[in-house]
Amino acid sequence: DEGDGDDEELPTPEDFVEWFDTDGDDALTLDEIINGINDSNDVAGEPHLSEEEEDWMEEAFNEADGNGDGLLDLNERSPGTVFVEAFNPQKQKI
Repeated sequence: DEGDGDDEELPTPEDFVEWFDTDGDDALTLDEIINGINDSNDVAGEPHLSEEEEDWMEEAFNEADGNGDGLLDLNERSPGTVFVEAFNPQKQKI
């Protein structure tokens, strides 16, 4: 189905952990996420996150970090949910 790109399958929480978890602990820190997004943007030829976008990501991260340990894992509010929401406003060009 061609359409406007709304039917594209969104990444799962497990995808985000696999992509961005650089230390192999099956959890994501805010730095791992921001660095992962910036690395992905480098590959795609897009700019790094702005300071405003990083601030928004920090707010979303802190909201999702239910136990306040500075890590998002698959037992908390889905890391994917937070970052799918974060990606959607930026990636409208599908």
